Amino acid sequence: MKRFSLGFWIVFILFIVTSCRQEEEISLRDYPFIESLGISDLNQTGVTVDFEVKKEGRAPIQEYGIEYFLSTPNSNPTEFADIFRVSRTGSPSDKLVSLRINYDLVNQRNYLVRPYAKSGGVTVFGELLPFNSLGTSPPVVTEVSPTAFYRNALITIQGDFFNSRVENNEIRIPGLENDYRVTLISASNQELVMSVESISFNFQPTEEKFDLLINSGGKSVTLVDVFSILVPSIQSIEPNQVYVGDKLRIFTNNPDLTTPYSFRLSASDVLQQEIFPLTMLEGGIYEGEVRSLSTGPAQATMSASFYSNTFSEPIEILPSWEVFQDGLNVPSFNEYRNYPFGDRLIFWRSNGNDQNEFYQLKVGNSSLEAFGDESNQPFIRSSEMLQGLNDRYIYYGLGIEYTSNDVINHRDFHRYDLQTGRWERLADFPFDFSYVVKTFSAQGKIYAVMLNYLNFREYDPQTDQWTLSPIGVPTEVRNAIHWTMVGDYFYFLSSLSPLQVSRYRVGGEVEFVAGFSEFLDFNVRLSHWNGHLMIYDLIHSYRLDLNTRKFSFVQEIFESRFSHFMPWPTSQGFLQAFPRDRNSSIQENKIYRLIQEF
Repeated sequence: MKRFSLGFWIVFILFIVTSCRQEEEISLRDYPFIESLGISDLNQTGVTVDFEVKKEGRAPIQEYGIEYFLSTPNSNPTEFADIFRVSRTGSPSDKLVSLRINYDLVNQRNYLVRPYAKSGGVTVFGELLPFNSLGTSPPVVTEVSPTAFYRNALITIQGDFFNSRVENNEIRIPGLENDYRVTLISASNQELVMSVESISFNFQPTEEKFDLLINSGGKSVTLVDVFSILVPSIQSIEPNQVYVGDKLRIFTNNPDLTTPYSFRLSASDVLQQEIFPLTMLEGGIYEGEVRSLSTGPAQATMSASFYSNTFSEPIEILPSWEVFQDGLNVPSFNEYRNYPFGDRLIFWRSNGNDQNEFYQLKVGNSSLEAFGDESNQPFIRSSEMLQGLNDRYIYYGLGIEYTSNDVINHRDFHRYDLQTGRWERLADFPFDFSYVVKTFSAQGKIYAVMLNYLNFREYDPQTDQWTLSPIGVPTEVRNAIHWTMVGDYFYFLSSLSPLQVSRYRVGGEVEFVAGFSEFLDFNVRLSHWNGHLMIYDLIHSYRLDLNTRKFSFVQEIFESRFSHFMPWPTSQGFLQAFPRDRNSSIQENKIYRLIQEF
């Protein structure tokens, strides 16, 4: 006969006294009164508890059932171990009630059980009944997913008769104990979730199948040949021809959600590899954007710790650029500054030392053309203004000149008409200091940011007048190094680390446009083309869709890699002109054109 411990009897007597006290008080308050009748059908599938509703209270019973728990106190002697319940809603149809416990009993453990009823916001209990459990039905497994894994996996086991306490379950994969750590994460009566983590550096994939052993509440079940070690691999890639910046979708054979796989695209040059950040769309399917690679075949590789798989079929990287012109008859532009203006690329010398200081290259032409009207041509100075307007006029002037013992502020202002080929002297700048930080045109006027003044200086071509604007120059606009105009908006890079773009409209506030997790160096150019901001330094090229405000990668010009270019948006396309090597400063007299459409 099973003997119960002294601690068990102390707990049992304590609950009997409590129940008797509740019975007396509840009877006085006319609440329901329930009586524990006994234990029946105690077997290896559970136990049945019988009780009687002796008296109905004034308020109807809203819930009734039984609660049971291990009889051994936990670490806090004023509390008992987790309480389990079998409950029913409403009032029982018969005064004699039998409820069966089918779950959460541990084999060969002592339990206490008592009936209860809730009525009018009060819960009443019957006497405690002790019993020694024979457990419940063995676990039944209906589904295991996934059944194949490599390094790590999160596995769900579905079925019935699982113990809902994690500590009352044990899961093993015999044969893999030295290679994988198995941890039960959560448990319910119908589902177990476990993680599998690789702990071996030397484990090699095998064709062997492995069993799953589950011990739940003291009852065990073994599923034979459940698991296999799956070597992850790329099954297919769509599409197989892409431009840099396009989306690429990779289908793998492994729906693993826990292993951090990395993906690389490698061009024919083994040194040319790009990490390919991907987002998992669903189990085993990844999608990401193609980063800059040279034109031609590229291999996709999927890798994790101690593992690598290269897809057998290469994808084709389509060309984003073509040579638009080559062998142009132009000088070295190391001593020239440039300004793209429609279908003309304007050049002027950094230091005036020649009769002809201003030149233009018309799109499609192979040589420079000097500005006319040389006798009226203004002289070159430093920190001056050069600004195009209305696709016809080039405005030039202001600035400073350094002498041996002084700085001269030049206030003269001129305009060159590209149609007539004539220079025209305009109204002088009426302010003392003429050091120009930057200029741009908006709303039909020219706005100058001056070194020594807080507010904009405005020039109105209609009246040929300079005025002091009541609008102060925002600090972000004053400090902007790289900018371009889109309509009346001044777009600029507000950060290079990481890349951030903002914009400003005269009289308004600076507005953040978009950010990107990439980092650029200071040799950055910014242009507007076909609804996109084109952003590039010596290595990286990006575009920002101004409609969606999303960044994408743009292919580098690998034929002239690591070079400075002159960006030139024209009616013939977006051009990158005269690459100059960043180390040798050697200039190539060629122009590239963007052929990728977006």
